[in-house]
Amino acid sequence: VAVNKMDLRDWSEEVFKAIRDELAAFTSKLGFRSVDYLPISAKRGDNVVQPSKAMSWYRGPTVLSLLETIPLTE
Repeated sequence: VAVNKMDLRDWSEEVFKAIRDELAAFTSKLGFRSVDYLPISAKRGDNVVQPSKAMSWYRGPTVLSLLETIPLTE
């Protein structure tokens, strides 16, 4: 789950965590094995291809690096 528009929320870790927690409560009922949450600003490219300097608190993958690690099945 890409949480976009983080630039409009001043790159706030607390805002991201609140959104992530709300979505996690919903997705936990759907039976997915795992769900990743990434804070991004697509307009600026933050955490899309390169790690964001504005969100130094985020240590996870970028959108591209996460997509490159998803196992493919037939």
